[in-house]
Amino acid sequence: MKGVGHKADEQKRIIVQAVGARVDMDYGGSWKENEDRRNTMVFIGKDIDSLHIDQLLNELLYINTDKVS
Repeated sequence: MKGVGHKADEQKRIIVQAVGARVDMDYGGSWKENEDRRNTMVFIGKDIDSLHIDQLLNELLYINTDKVS
């Protein structure tokens, strides 16, 4: 898996790479002022259970209820 993540209190990208059980994360370059800051991940492999991955990632979502009217 490879990906770029956005964390609300960080100005830099979070770079994620994983192979098997090994996961590496580090900061990348800063986001541009008007750049669309979305989390993007690519999973590469055989017989990947995409529904299971989707469920696991959804469990990690944080919903900021302070901004909900």
